[in-house]
Amino acid sequence: MKNLILAFTVFVAGVAVAEDLSVATPLTFNGANPPPADGYGTVDVEADLTLDGSAVVLKNTSALKIGATVATPVALTIKNGAQYRLTNGKQITFGGDGGAGGCIDVSSSTDKVPSWTEWGTFGGYATAVVSAKLTSSKTDAAGNTVVDIARIGRYGYLTIKEFYNSNAEVDARLLFDGGEYFVSNAGATRFQGVQGAKFRLVGVNGNDIKITHQGGVVSLTDGNVQLVTEGNCDVYFLRGDNSKPDVRFTQNIVWNHTGDTHLGHVTANAAKYYRVFADDALPYGPQTGSVTVGPGNNGTSPTTGAFLDLHGHNVKLNGLKMYANTILTNESATASVVTFGAGNTDGALDLGTAVVAPTGISFAKAGTGTLTITNTANVRNAIDVSEGTFKIGSGKDVTLVDLTVRAGAKLQVDGVRLFVVRLVREEGATVECLNGGACIVIQGDEPLELNVGEHSKDVV
Repeated sequence: MKNLILAFTVFVAGVAVAEDLSVATPLTFNGANPPPADGYGTVDVEADLTLDGSAVVLKNTSALKIGATVATPVALTIKNGAQYRLTNGKQITFGGDGGAGGCIDVSSSTDKVPSWTEWGTFGGYATAVVSAKLTSSKTDAAGNTVVDIARIGRYGYLTIKEFYNSNAEVDARLLFDGGEYFVSNAGATRFQGVQGAKFRLVGVNGNDIKITHQGGVVSLTDGNVQLVTEGNCDVYFLRGDNSKPDVRFTQNIVWNHTGDTHLGHVTANAAKYYRVFADDALPYGPQTGSVTVGPGNNGTSPTTGAFLDLHGHNVKLNGLKMYANTILTNESATASVVTFGAGNTDGALDLGTAVVAPTGISFAKAGTGTLTITNTANVRNAIDVSEGTFKIGSGKDVTLVDLTVRAGAKLQVDGVRLFVVRLVREEGATVECLNGGACIVIQGDEPLELNVGEHSKDVV
């Protein structure tokens, strides 16, 4: 049976307008069967549509409808160097007439990173809408009803300005299978929807979740939807080689991926700002990892690193690693507290040579776990240890300006010297020095206090 393609051309005032395309049976565009050079107006994908090969560029100048009426999801597949170019400002609708919607599946045979003037594998500053009428019979392992609206495969770049879920009964998933969700210089609230709707970003087959924002002010959520990360993977927020993008972590983000979260960029010629716009908006808890601020995933430190602005909000973290040339700041008159170990987790605080604002930010240790200072020579910010163990033992001497150890908590100094300008040690707090470690207090409960040796003992 031949492919059924319904296409027609409209004339407005004597000028031909791109014809619409309705795909009713599976259709493939390739080198031997390319789409028209002028592209199509509205594209209605009601059966699988495949773009295959670098010679294939499909231009879509109006709306894109995916699985509007079908009973089972369809696939829009772009692979092997093909491109799908959706005109800026247009809308993608999944399951608009009560159908099951479908999945935009992008990948390529070679890696070609888009610049801010180029398109990704699937490109366009569009709004992708999950219809309130969409129906789905698919559930995930936890029993949630889901629809997979995108799979970003190896070398694939999905460029969509914003997503909107109109359906609180169906969670919309983006599957990261080796590629990136890549948005150039376009500020927006990335994930929006009706109250109670959800988006799930899922790392699959061991691949990380990678999100690139090259410019503009970007909020991750609008306050109505919940954004959930999932998978045995890390999460990367990348790049920033255009106009100093400003990425804001807002409310209703649930971090369930098992690995670390990296706030940074790959290139070295522009700072990238990350701002906290809600309390506890960053990852913490036993289900996830630590936060790193710096170079993204290329393993080197950029000339100008990323900025993490707490912006007057309190956050909980398992651990924090700041790369060289990065900055931890608070550009608000309201003080911020960074609390480690609130989920009874172990973690590390590695400030390296990063710049940390000495005022407006304090650190706290909570929970039963251990927080270890590593690769850090001095901390000017106040540190309050209320629970668990605060360990100094990274192979170098450390200076702390203001340290409080509460009753039941422990300060452990292992093999190094800890200099404390001001120490408050409540009754019932423990100071333990191991392997020749020493705690030297300049101002504390007594004029000079020295704890040294294998166990805690005071020498005045």
